[in-house]
Amino acid sequence: MSINPQQKLEYLYKEYTRLSDIAEDHIKSTYDDIKLMGAIGAAVLIWKPISDFIVTAHTAFDSNLVLLLGFLGIETILGILASFNLIKHANSWYFVHNLQSYELRIKQLLEEADGSQVFAFYQGKEKSKYITATYKTAFLLFAFSVRFSAAMFPFLILCSANVAYALIFLSYAVVDAVVHLLAAKRVFRQYSNKTFLGLM
Repeated sequence: MSINPQQKLEYLYKEYTRLSDIAEDHIKSTYDDIKLMGAIGAAVLIWKPISDFIVTAHTAFDSNLVLLLGFLGIETILGILASFNLIKHANSWYFVHNLQSYELRIKQLLEEADGSQVFAFYQGKEKSKYITATYKTAFLLFAFSVRFSAAMFPFLILCSANVAYALIFLSYAVVDAVVHLLAAKRVFRQYSNKTFLGLM
């Protein structure tokens, strides 16, 4: 059974719309994660009073150890959320790649010229300018604001309590940040890969 061009166009457009909605949901979800990471990063500021309260309620606990464990927990949660966020970015780009193929096919069926901007929304997303502005800059801003703050404030607080604990925390935070940075670099390299993303 052959499908006429009109039916094919309707089917492709319906599928394009479905995939586009999923991609947009993924993209919105990544921004929600960043807000959540910011809120968890802010927990760093209130952990010291909370740990003091815990120690006064349970005098057998070492106050410096409670402080360290809380900061390590916050850093771990931030690392896990950042990793899930990176996975969502990769999924978003997978959908963008598929949507580019749909746009090309729909343009062919509509007999649009190559330079036409009709059904070209996702085709511009492989350009390095877009990737730099949307992802690399946002990632660096996040890394130097939330992650840096979430590492430096605990380090300084721990320095005043116990230098050894401060160094343990700093080592953990640096390893966590480097692992995330290397994973992000690999994902960004794939974003910039024209074979994967581009239609050039």
